Amino acid sequence: MTFAITTYPIKLEIPDLTSININESYFIAPLAVGFIVIAMIYAFGHISGGHFNPAITLAVLIRKFITPIDAMFFLLVQFSGAFAGAFLAYAITYDLPYIEPYVDPSTKEGIEDFRCVLVEAIYSFAICIVVINVATTDSQSGNYFYGVSIGMTVAAGLAASQKISGGCFNPALGTALSVTNSLRDEGTIEHIWIYIVSPLIGAVIAGYSFYVVNVAEVEEAAKMVRQSEMRQEIMQYQ
Repeated sequence: MTFAITTYPIKLEIPDLTSININESYFIAPLAVGFIVIAMIYAFGHISGGHFNPAITLAVLIRKFITPIDAMFFLLVQFSGAFAGAFLAYAITYDLPYIEPYVDPSTKEGIEDFRCVLVEAIYSFAICIVVINVATTDSQSGNYFYGVSIGMTVAAGLAASQKISGGCFNPALGTALSVTNSLRDEGTIEHIWIYIVSPLIGAVIAGYSFYVVNVAEVEEAAKMVRQSEMRQEIMQYQ
């Protein structure tokens, strides 16, 4: 939360103490993305789990909530969907969507790669750890707030990072939008690694954090596995 506040992208300009100039798009974009994530999770979460993001898939795989085979199918569909969405956006707007580190229009200087990696990893971790804890744990099973929790985390991350890295947090989306960026006259694909590596770092940390944060549940699951193995051994000797 402290990081989100200190990196908040809205710049208030108060030249004469009588007016405040705020770019409304800084508010609208995060809210729009957050609400569509909420809608998609509630619409499709009961079917596939509503990952829509390879970083989430990796975190949930590490948490052992899905199988490696499931993860492979998720990744295939996620990357396919990202490219389909990017080119569909172009077909509708005749403008290639893209993502790259923020460039100050006045100085033409871009944000350093390290800062972009840091912000992408931090908010990817935040999204993945929220998903794991509200959608895969026994203690939160059956709750109705999981979609809102995840969507608002995405919105908060985008609000804080859109003027740093662009706010991607999704390797599939980052790959597709980096490829479309390379198709632009002034575009480049050189930043693609940021949008692939950074979210995966956050996902790995989040996935293993489950075993630290939810110790009681992990121990209970291990206990149930041991009891099941003991029952199978007893049945074999009968």
